Amino acid sequence: MLPLEPELTSYATFASALLDPAGATPAVVLGPAGKGAVKRYNVYRNNVTVSLINALAAVYPAVQRVTGDEFFHAMARFHVRATPPSLPLLFEYGRDFPAFIETVRIRARFALACGIVAPCLSRPTSSSAEMFAVSR
Repeated sequence: MLPLEPELTSYATFASALLDPAGATPAVVLGPAGKGAVKRYNVYRNNVTVSLINALAAVYPAVQRVTGDEFFHAMARFHVRATPPSLPLLFEYGRDFPAFIETVRIRARFALACGIVAPCLSRPTSSSAEMFAVSR
């Protein structure tokens, strides 16, 4: 066994929980005096998600213009959680985003055809994020 194996296991635990907002903070995350650091980890978790959403926005600015900021960010957040980066190169991230958008588009068409989204669209307070959540 390699001497770094426990560290690699801790890293994998830390990294795998980053994109799961409902997941528990890994036990390896400790704050001052060995106390748990749930709030600190959640800030880091949010920063990672926002950074990945911003990376998608930088690569697909036309999509963001067409869909609007709110809908794009909601759709990108779902994409980030469903398909985390597999490479350490951020500029490579998001190559599968067009296919993800297509599945969202198909779901939205189906929902509209079935009258699922219509009540949501008629409410003046409806947000793009709500429409995405309903069509998902």
